[in-house]
Amino acid sequence: MRRTYMPVTVIAALLAAVTPSAAQTITVYDTNGPRLGGSVSYGGHGVDWEMSLDSRVLWNRVYFRALVGQGRWVGEEATLPPAGTDPTVTRAGFAVIKTGPFDAYAPIRVYGGGGLSALIPRGVRMDTVVGLHALIGIEAVGDRWSFGPEVQIDLPTRTYNRYSLDRPGSYLFPTARIGIFARRRL
Repeated sequence: MRRTYMPVTVIAALLAAVTPSAAQTITVYDTNGPRLGGSVSYGGHGVDWEMSLDSRVLWNRVYFRALVGQGRWVGEEATLPPAGTDPTVTRAGFAVIKTGPFDAYAPIRVYGGGGLSALIPRGVRMDTVVGLHALIGIEAVGDRWSFGPEVQIDLPTRTYNRYSLDRPGSYLFPTARIGIFARRRL
């Protein structure tokens, strides 16, 4: 009888002493999955903000981005009335972005792209225009988050696409912004 108590006691003591290990849980993040992000940038007169949603990575290094943002519009020179000085403009658009190669030992990559944006001036008598949107940045990639600097350039079209037909102050000048972003994988 004593011979059976000893092995049962040893097994019960081992089972009671063993706790579940957290190291056994492995979490794998899809680095090619969609991302939700935001950026804060400065274009000359105040802070601009932007929210973006990136698609899954396609063709190994390309993804699509939908974006919406708002900020003070600063051009290459002073804006004349009716725009006044630097109107608030809401941006909504999309971009196609190509990323550089990813190295797991140096998780920093360069990306750049372009697309179209609807530029909606607020509080002034100006029409919504469509413009080209270009961006370039450097991204430090982690498990779920990405951070880094980004430069954006917006090139709005004119109403009649000719300087001689457009009234001075009835159009937006090209502008550039520099800022920082953070994106999280979904």
